[in-house]
Amino acid sequence: MSCIFQGTPQMPSRPFRLSNVATFQGLSAGDLALLEAQLIPLDVARGDCVVSEGDDADALFVVVSGRFAVEIGGNPEPVTEIGQGATIGEIAFFAGGQRTATVRAIRDSVVVRLSRADFDGISSRAPAIWTTITATLATRLAAETRK
Repeated sequence: MSCIFQGTPQMPSRPFRLSNVATFQGLSAGDLALLEAQLIPLDVARGDCVVSEGDDADALFVVVSGRFAVEIGGNPEPVTEIGQGATIGEIAFFAGGQRTATVRAIRDSVVVRLSRADFDGISSRAPAIWTTITATLATRLAAETRK
């Protein structure tokens, strides 16, 4: 089942910083600024799904506040939860594939959205972004594999 998430645009009280997000650690201040300029803050109501299993990964989300449940295979029992500072949908987004899970808000939340088009445009002008993010994700995968 696909969910179409629009979110409600929010006027941020202060800009969200990607430097505190594990996926983006290691990027230069300039590269972070390029990405942050494209972030769109969105309010997410409790129960709304942000991404849906099987859909194309056309955006990446970062949790500013709130909590989300990750559901797989239509099973409503969450396999994990995602909180503040975590990314939603990063693996499929960076791999260019389809969503592997549905992610639903457990309570009213705020996320920032980075579209595929914006990311591709920025990374084509600053290719070091890809190298840094790939290295960060590979390190995280290796750590999870060791567990």
